[in-house]
Amino acid sequence: DNFTTLASSSIALSNYQQNLASGETGVSPATVNFAAGIGSMKLTRPGAGNSGSADLCVDLGPDPGGGTVCSATSANLPFLQGKWPPGTNWDNDPAVRATFGIYKSPLIYRRENY
Repeated sequence: DNFTTLASSSIALSNYQQNLASGETGVSPATVNFAAGIGSMKLTRPGAGNSGSADLCVDLGPDPGGGTVCSATSANLPFLQGKWPPGTNWDNDPAVRATFGIYKSPLIYRRENY
């Protein structure tokens, strides 16, 4: 996929936890372009001393009953929706949780081989 583009207005942040508040973090760039099926975006970090988490979702199409409700401008790409929890059909928007300042070490996961 070298043709799909996704506007940042189709990405919503919600459910702010701990010291985070709405509007403290955002998504850049304004348009995410994909090359070989891979695209990247960045979340702006919140101000100093602010830590917590926020839920991020991408509004790819209509929200099904019982699925992820993503309150953003629809990207009108329902063919990219999937069967992600809590959905039961292939019509759900993807959602993830972003965390800021939670981990005290720069190392999130470590595996040792013996």
